[in-house]
Amino acid sequence: MLVGLRLGNPRLASDGEFFSELLRDVSLAVVKSNRDYIRRGGVPLLYQSGVIYQNDNDGKPGQLDFFDDIPVILDRGWGDCLHLSCWRVAELLEQGHRASVAVDCPPFSRPGELRTFHVLVRRARGVLECPSSLLGMPPWQPPPSPSP
Repeated sequence: MLVGLRLGNPRLASDGEFFSELLRDVSLAVVKSNRDYIRRGGVPLLYQSGVIYQNDNDGKPGQLDFFDDIPVILDRGWGDCLHLSCWRVAELLEQGHRASVAVDCPPFSRPGELRTFHVLVRRARGVLECPSSLLGMPPWQPPPSPSP
């Protein structure tokens, strides 16, 4: 099933904190789907699944960013930071651990530029885990801050 989300709120283009908050909220739906899927049984642990990191759109203008759940990732064999973090959060929650989606979103440098962000797992006591790095992504480096 495909579900689209098209948002035109201008604040999303100028307020990184609002963007991050909304991305976390939407990610909760993927985590919920993943938790249900895990409860049905037979789902490998993320780090034992053979899945690798791959960016689904490489930041190309006009490309959609999909919110994929475990069955889609397993079928394809790869996921991006959002996909993998939502899987890992669901897995940890089902094991009784505290975990949530964390979004690293640097400020915009210019109006209308592409939004760059990275999704991680926030564990107990604020410890961050990066499933993408553990599954093949080069270290995350946010773009440099704009010069005045």
